[in-house]
Parts: sequence; structure tokens; C-alpha cells
Amino acid sequence: MAWVGRASLIALALGLALSACGRTPEPEPDPTTTPQTTALGPVSGINQTDRDRIDGGGDLRLAVTAWPSQWNPWAQTSDQSTDWLLDPLRSRLFDITASGGLQPNPDWLTQPPTVTTDPDTVVIYHLNPAVRWGDGQPVGLVDFQATWQACAGGDPARRCLSQYGFDRILTIEAGPEPGDVQITYSGSYPAWPLTFLHGPARAESVATAEAFNHGWSDPAAQPGWWAGPFTAVATDLEAGRLELVPNSQWWGAEPLLDRLTFVRLDSDQLVEAFDRQEIDAWPLGLEPSLHVAADRHENVQIRRAPSLTWRALSLAQTDSPLADRRVRQAILAGLDRGLVGQAALAGLEWTVETIGNLAWQPGQARYSDLTESSGLGLNLERAQAVLDQAGWTLGPDGLRRRNGQPLSLRLGRSANDPAGEAEALQIAAQLARLGVTVELAVEPGEASALIRSGAFDLVLLAWSNSIYPADALAAWFTTGAASNPTGYSSQTVDSLLASAAVVMDPDTRATLLGSAVNILWRDVALLPLYAVPETWAALPRLANLGPTGWATLRWEDVGFTS
Repeated sequence: MAWVGRASLIALALGLALSACGRTPEPEPDPTTTPQTTALGPVSGINQTDRDRIDGGGDLRLAVTAWPSQWNPWAQTSDQSTDWLLDPLRSRLFDITASGGLQPNPDWLTQPPTVTTDPDTVVIYHLNPAVRWGDGQPVGLVDFQATWQACAGGDPARRCLSQYGFDRILTIEAGPEPGDVQITYSGSYPAWPLTFLHGPARAESVATAEAFNHGWSDPAAQPGWWAGPFTAVATDLEAGRLELVPNSQWWGAEPLLDRLTFVRLDSDQLVEAFDRQEIDAWPLGLEPSLHVAADRHENVQIRRAPSLTWRALSLAQTDSPLADRRVRQAILAGLDRGLVGQAALAGLEWTVETIGNLAWQPGQARYSDLTESSGLGLNLERAQAVLDQAGWTLGPDGLRRRNGQPLSLRLGRSANDPAGEAEALQIAAQLARLGVTVELAVEPGEASALIRSGAFDLVLLAWSNSIYPADALAAWFTTGAASNPTGYSSQTVDSLLASAAVVMDPDTRATLLGSAVNILWRDVALLPLYAVPETWAALPRLANLGPTGWATLRWEDVGFTS
């Protein structure tokens, strides 16, 4: 689902394509008709139903297996579970389309933002006069200003999730018309929607370090801090229960549900809770046993669609045999990535598809599969030949050596990674065919920490696609950047990504980005494996809820059919 909050924004680096300086462009529409299916399957699995075919009323009970430690979506400790649980409560200036474009949300904006760049980027939001907080107070200029001041980095005591975008703001002031908010960013900045995709925080909620860090302890305690279609009315945070009802101050389409309840459960409790009629739907991760249990249940509908996540293999670029580009290319050409996916997703009714691009995924108009065009598709003979050229000769024992040293790689995976074990075993077995020895290791902590440790040649990880991919790729691959974990370096890629990050024209930006991605692919700077599905188990009559892919979930349209 595309419940994108500040935590997700750091990973998803959302961007908006705009036209030339001095004009009033609209957010970039889908370049093609919004697809209903891709090579990976349907783009969403929400049981899409028109509002007039849904019965009003009802209590929807959703199970979750993760529970937030922080209810402030702007805070450093905010995470994906925070985004998900708070999504029905939050504002949204833009909707994300099924193929990853952005469209102004008419509930919040009376018209697309006015944007000019000469030389700084000036954005004027034309707010709907009806927008208001949960206590009836209008949303306005002071809220935007307070959010900027909280997250621009001037007060380190307010532990904001990121300064990203906020540190580019020069001023926030009243616009030319009543209710308009005008924001000026330094220089050319096409990614300006990042900062206020979800609108601002309530001014008083972030005005001091005490309020910012400690004032969000209970989402039901401050109804005036939310501006979405639902409001929180009851919580049992220790037990893991959050109850929402329609927001009486909401000015958009009336929510169809009477009540929306989130319940925290352990994964092994989900099916039993459904049998006891305690929950109506729950998301399934990648643990095959959970899918098998849900698939066997006759009263459950399985909803599955491509997610924004694909599995990947990080390759060390320095202090490793993989520092030689030819060895990395041999690894890519020698891996049957589809088999890796089949091993990891065994037991799921899902056709595994490999990913052939670092910037876009199937279903997006700009996606192209670089696997074959780069000459680095699956080809064991070519992989063997490239290793020979790199000086790694195959001995009679089936192992490769150079200067007497074996070609041995350490592959690390996080203990928190359910897909990693099957992937690691499959990768090790396949690389053994090339004469490469792979030592497997399981470590606590996240994949990013394993990569930064420098202790591994290969690390398994999950990668999330971006609506604005230039910034995400620049963060990972720019030479010498603190956020570059592998040591990859290319001055040409640096230049292309830096240019793509400031060019406002979408076609020019895509051309620059495509050139950078071609180089990254041939350098095997990161090795994509396969696309990961998002799966839900739900009552068959539950409508408009499930895996949405890129698209924004409209909570006010969720309900039950007869």
C-alpha cells in the first residue's frame, strides 16, 4: 500500500515533474493510461468497488504485527508502522497514482500549485478554504511555518526524522490570494512535494522540543492535531489497540465505515483471531507458512499485487574481489535471479519476475529492462569467460584461484530478514557452479549496518522504488557521500544524478537518470533480484482495501458490500 508518511518519504524520495520556468505547471500525470496489470500481475488487489455499491456502516478490524514506538510521524523514531496506523488520520496534499505519478488532492487544493523557478523555486499552494484540524480550527500559514522551523535543523532538540527538503526552504509566507501559502526553495528543486506531501503538522504540536518529542504519546489525546477522514477516540497502547471513527470536521466524502479498529497480534495468532471473528483482514509478510495457513482458509480472500519493494544484493566496491568490475559482472551473468526468488517465495501463488532497472519498475511508463541490452543477462559461459579474463582460473577441484588465493566471498544477511535464508542458500549454490566459494553469515541488526561494517562482500537487502528516484540513487551511489555504504564511485554518475536532481523538465530529467542507471547497471553497483508481492488476507466482502501498489489508499471509500 502507498501509505507514504515522513518515514517512508526518506526511502521513497517522492518527486514531481514540472515544466519550464515561469509557468504554472500541474503535477506530472501518468505518461500512459493507468495500467490495470503489469508483467508482475494486477497493479492492486483492493477489491475495487464504487462507493454507491458499498453498504454504509460497520466496524472494520485490521490486524497488525508491528506497533509504533512513536506516534509523531515527523519524529526520528517514526517508522512504517507509524505511517500505516496514522494514515487514516492524516492530511494529504497529493494522491499517488497507480503508476507512480502525483495528482493534487482536490480535498486539500482548489487547483494545482503554482510553481516558478527564476532562479529559486517558488511554490504557491492554493488551499481549500474548508480544510481544518480535528477541533475545527483552520489549517494555514502558521502550521506550515512551524513545521519548517521544527525540521530545518535549527533546533537539534526537536528530533525530526529528516531535514530533507526543509533545509532548502528560504521563506514561507502568505500567498497572493487569501488562504494561499507561498514557499520559496533555494535554487531549482523539482522534489519540492517531499516536504509537505502530507501537509503540515499542527503548529502547537511541533512548536517546542517538549511538544515535538513527548506530546504525541497518545493519538486519541489530541484530536486537533489530525486532519484526515478519521479521528482517534480510544487507545490501549499497552495491549495494542487503536480505535478510529469518522472525523466530524472532515469536509470531504463521508467515510463509509462507522468504526476502524487496529489490533496488534503476533503472526501466529492471525488465523485463529479470524476464526473467532475478531479481525476482518490482515497483511501477510514473506513468511511462507503464514501464506499457506491463510490460503487454506475457505472464508478468506487472498489479495496479492506487486509491492514497491524488490530484493537486491549489495556488492562491495572496495577492499574485496568484487572491487574488480569484471567479477561483479560475472556474478550478475552467473546468477539465475528468478530461481533465487522461487526459493524465497516457495509456497506463494506468485509468478516470480526479476527486476531489470534501478530507477523504475514494471507498470511505470519509463521502465525498461536492462538485463539483455547490457549483455549481462543469465549466461554461465559468459560468466566463466569473464572470470577467466579477470585472472581467476578454475582449478581441477572446481574452485577459482588467483595468485594462489581462492575466490571466496562473505555473504551477510540480517537475522530479521525472513526471505534471506533461502536466498542466501540459493546464491551460494549457484555461485559454486562458477567456482566461487560463498561463506554465509547471519547477523543481528539491519542490512544497512551489515553493508557499512565492511565485513561482507555481499549483503541481502530490500530496496524500495521511488517516485522521485534521482535523490534516492544519489544518496546511495554518490562518490564519498556519507550515505554511500559500498564505496561505489563514478564521476559520470555523480554528474548525471546531480543534474537530474535539479532539472525541472520531466523528460530531460528522465534522460539524465536513464543514462546514470545504464552505467550503474553495467558497473553492477547494486544487483536487483526479484519483485516482492504484497499480500493481504481479507473477508471477501471487504471493499477498497488491500495491496495498492503505488496508489494512494482512500480510507473514506473502504467498507463492506452485501
